[in-house]
Amino acid sequence: MDPKEWLAKQVALGRADKHIAEELGITTTAVGYWRRKFQILPRPTAERAKTAIKETWPQGRRGPEAGHWKGGRSSTSGKKPGGYIRIYMPDHPQANRNGYVYEHRYVMEQKIGRYLEAGELVDHIDRNRSNNAPENLRLHASRSEHVKDHFSARDQLVKVLKKLARYEALYGPLPED
Repeated sequence: MDPKEWLAKQVALGRADKHIAEELGITTTAVGYWRRKFQILPRPTAERAKTAIKETWPQGRRGPEAGHWKGGRSSTSGKKPGGYIRIYMPDHPQANRNGYVYEHRYVMEQKIGRYLEAGELVDHIDRNRSNNAPENLRLHASRSEHVKDHFSARDQLVKVLKKLARYEALYGPLPED
């Protein structure tokens, strides 16, 4: 029997590449190579499974149905610390296309009792993006207000350093303790 016919018959019988490879003493990669070379489609059972999955979940498996579901919380930095936390809320008006909302924005909405407007920003007081405790969050009406707040501390430090430089210019360096 011709190798092409034999392989086509094995695939038509529903035999897995793994079992064909074991019988021939070759790797499954080699079986896949010859199937593609001879233009033999994958096993019909695999095609039926793909069709059934697409019929059951036409938009794909999302949310709790997804195989990688971790309870609806994720971080923008992956497994590294320091990222913003997102929560799965597909019905929220500000959810992204994947159905996630930033937790700090949601916590602030709960705190003030309304949805946030487009220009409003939520600031983490301790600058820890994953600390979304209500007492650690403050609301800014605009980006400029947020920037001014962050730079006010820097500006105060600059003023102190300028005063120190002026003092040292007049009286010499400060004595060390």
